[in-house]
Amino acid sequence: MEERNQLVERAMVQFETDNPLEVEKSLYVAAGMVLSVKNAGLPLDEVFIERAASAVHDAWLARNRAHASEAEQKPYNELSEEDKEKDRIFVRRILTVV
Repeated sequence: MEERNQLVERAMVQFETDNPLEVEKSLYVAAGMVLSVKNAGLPLDEVFIERAASAVHDAWLARNRAHASEAEQKPYNELSEEDKEKDRIFVRRILTVV
């Protein structure tokens, strides 16, 4: 838990956002996924990034469904590339500080 919090804290540095709490929550999901896969000795590759970004999206949707647009309420694999990239950003950010 401590390592996960430290990763999120480092990832938040200079992360420009108008909603830091939401960013922190998404980074927390990404950090948990990264640590689990890293500790299992599995690759942190593009396949992993997609799986982790999907988990970030699912967690975001669970928190924000009432405010999400119809397009944002789709499962990750049905999102536009632009919307998928919004979720990938959190995973990639954690990978830069791990």
